[in-house]
This record gives sequence, structure tokens and C-alpha cells, in this order.
Amino acid sequence: MSTEPPANPTLVDAPRPSLPSSTELGEREQHGLGSAPFRAVPKEFFKVQLPKHVDPTNYFTTECVRVQRRTEGANHHAVILQIGPARFGVNYRADKDSIDNELSVPYIFIRKLPGKMAYHTWFDQNDEEGENMDFPSGQKMKKRETFLKSLAHHMAKLQKLDFDKIDMLNFDNDIDAPVVVHSWETLDGVRMKRLAWPADLALDDISGNDVEKNERETHQHRGMRKIMDMILTAPPFATSKPQPDDENEKFVLRHPDLDLQNILTDSGGNVTGILDWHEAVTTPRCIGYAALPHFLTHDWHPRFTLEDSLYMSWSVDHYRCICVNAMNEACAEARWNDGKYTYKSVMYQAVYAAVTRGGSAPDLVNKTLLQLPGLRFMDLDEFQERPGRVLEGCWGLFRGGNSEIDGCGKDIGGTSFE
Repeated sequence: MSTEPPANPTLVDAPRPSLPSSTELGEREQHGLGSAPFRAVPKEFFKVQLPKHVDPTNYFTTECVRVQRRTEGANHHAVILQIGPARFGVNYRADKDSIDNELSVPYIFIRKLPGKMAYHTWFDQNDEEGENMDFPSGQKMKKRETFLKSLAHHMAKLQKLDFDKIDMLNFDNDIDAPVVVHSWETLDGVRMKRLAWPADLALDDISGNDVEKNERETHQHRGMRKIMDMILTAPPFATSKPQPDDENEKFVLRHPDLDLQNILTDSGGNVTGILDWHEAVTTPRCIGYAALPHFLTHDWHPRFTLEDSLYMSWSVDHYRCICVNAMNEACAEARWNDGKYTYKSVMYQAVYAAVTRGGSAPDLVNKTLLQLPGLRFMDLDEFQERPGRVLEGCWGLFRGGNSEIDGCGKDIGGTSFE
């Protein structure tokens, strides 16, 4: 008896289980059970479903679909298919609650874009250890510059989109008019709202309110809290108006992980696609589409060391300036130019990470203080202790600043957060 499935398998409606609770979804993922039904789906089912989703003209039939392979990792399972010249992936999506579909399993179809990961543009194939990162050949430097300029121009196209709230976009009701809704995440098996911005967040939650052992630590903690308060009330975060005289705030789209593995380029370094948008959020303008890509912000990450760095500080600043100039050029004809935020977005993104997830308020405060020339030879712990006693003295350092950055080549420490 032949074990081959029929060319056009007959599909019957599977029973639709009720939506699981948030806790049940979290437990599924915690124990690795969430994708089990997806793994069990035969490949012939995907061959039938793909034309329905991607070919409204009904030109392609099931026989035109070829299943190339199945692949999985610790947190994903995907089926790779080809229909005509195009390739698609069917991915299990643990972060989608809805199972009201043909599979009774959350999934998404993704079309393969042209190009290769930007790693191939940025790194030399024979330099796996990164020993020549600061000394690229002329051809490699030209590719990097082309890549950064192209990336800035592509991201600047998002300036056409703005929103009246902060959080995640939902396209379920109208793909052309998404609405901003709360985002969710699973932590320790519990489904909970993800913090998008600390509108009413107690500073204790982000500054590490450990039990103070003595008077000095008490004052030091108060000083750090006050510095965080100054940062969060500085103009880039205090308001997100496109123009100072605008009546309402507007927020912009932010990519969740704009790093080399999520950017595709052609052989010349031109960007052909940007991936992994599923956790994109709306944010204040200073950390939105005009912000520096992740791979140019490593020195502001917590626990940063030279061992983790791709290049020395004088090199990374050169690349940042390429992004700044390209973003300013791309935004030049807009009513407002968010390129003014690009250079210092390395600091702004560290603030965002500190108050949401992945960052460190103590690390942020120390690195911020080091940007102020008058503090570079001081004991930072001692300085943070003093603002806890004389808060007004510190306020001027952060609100006064020297001058606003209007281009590259200036020390980022020569100004405040404004």
C-alpha cells in the first residue's frame, strides 16, 4: 500500500478548543509544549494552505508548492516552502494567543526577502575573531558606509507614521489602520503586560532599591534616584511633540532589535530588507526610527568590556556620524527632523533599556556622569551620595548643559541630555 498522501488532501474542520488562559499559555511555553501540535502537522497541509494565503489569483495549485525542509531551534519551529520563484516560511508563533485558524495552532506565513544578513557586509569572511575590525580595507569601508547610509534612508521612511499612544501595534481589525494596544510577555510561566514606558513607575523599581546598610548608602541611593529623575524629565523624554508649539504629542515606530542579523543587504551593501518586526513598539521620538542601530551602541550596554566590543571608541563614533548625516539628509524635507536625536540616541536607548528591560539604572547613571567633563576624575559613588543631600547643585549639571549637538565630531559628553 502506498504511503504517499493524495495530491489534494481532503481537509475537515478540526474541533476548535477554547482559547487557553494567559497562565496556561505561559506554562505551555515553559515546558516546551506550545509548538508540539505545530510539529505534528504534515507537510502536505502547508502545501494546501500556502496558495490560499499568498496567491489571491489562484494561479498556483498545490502541485506547484514544494516543501524544502523543516527547521527548529529551542524557541521556534518553521517549515520552508517554495511556490514559483518565491520562498516562504511558516513559523510557529508562541507570542500569538489566537488559535482560531485551520491548524488550531498560532502560526504566521513569512516571505523570504532577497539579500544576505548584514554580517556578510560588515565582517570579513576570514576575520572571524574581529581582529581587523578597526582596520578595514578600502573596499570593506566603502561597503560599510553604503550600508549605514542605506539603512538610515530606509528607516527614515517611517517618519510618515505617527501614533498618539505608546505600546505595541495591533493589525487584527484593520491591516491599514493598526491600533496601539498593550503588549504582553511570559515571564516565569506567567503572562503579564510588558512595560512600554514608566509613566507612573516608582523609581525604586528601576534604580535597585536594596536595603540600605548605612547612612552613606542611603544618600547614594537618593542621589541616583534624583539623577534618574533628571534624565527622565529632560526634554527628549518629557515631551514627544514634533514641534514645540504642537498641541499633541506624537510617537513613532521603534524596531525591537535593529542588529546585523535582522538586516539584509545585497553584494554592494545596500539594504534589501529589515526583519523581525513582530515586537515593534511606538515610543518617544528620541528612541524611534531615527535611533542608532543596535550594533553601534554596545559601549552603553551594561557590563560592557573591550572584549565584547567590535571596535574601539574612535571607530564607532565615525560610524555613528555616518548614520547621523544620512538620517539628517533623509529627513531634511520633512516638517520636523528627528535626525537631531540620532547622535545621542545611544544614550537615550540606554535610558529606555534601563526603565523597560535589559538595562541597568546604576550603570546608566555612572556612564552619564562620566560624560560630564567636571566629573571624570571624581569618585562617582561619592558624587551620587552628595546629590542626595544637596539636590539643587546637581540639577544644574543636567539641565544646563553646554551646547546642543548640531553635528558630528563633538564629544558626546559636552552637553546634557537636552
